[in-house]
Amino acid sequence: MSINFDNLSTNEQAILHERMAEWVSLSPQQRAQARLNFNQTKTLDADAKKTQWMAYQALSPEDKKKLAAQQTTGIRGAATASQAASPNKVIPLSGKSIPTEKVNKSTTSIVIDKKTLLPTIVAIPEGT
Repeated sequence: MSINFDNLSTNEQAILHERMAEWVSLSPQQRAQARLNFNQTKTLDADAKKTQWMAYQALSPEDKKKLAAQQTTGIRGAATASQAASPNKVIPLSGKSIPTEKVNKSTTSIVIDKKTLLPTIVAIPEGT
């Protein structure tokens, strides 16, 4: 829950429980959308947030429903990344073949043994 849960008032603890129950009731797509919205609003300054919130509050209930209907993202996975992964974090998987332009004449390759599923190092003979 929260590190300081015991320090919260009874009313604040009840609010926290309600919010946790709301979060649990969301679908994976709704949670992903909430994460994306949170990351997007983190970048706004306080005045921009206030202005957007006041504009939203001024909408009629019908307009709010129309706006909510437009906010479909087509997210299908349960854990959607809030940001694109850095290219520096992408690593090649072991067991994959080495592209031919990078193969030296005396190189080794990692091959997955089909019986044990353990990686084994295989020397690639010259001229292949």
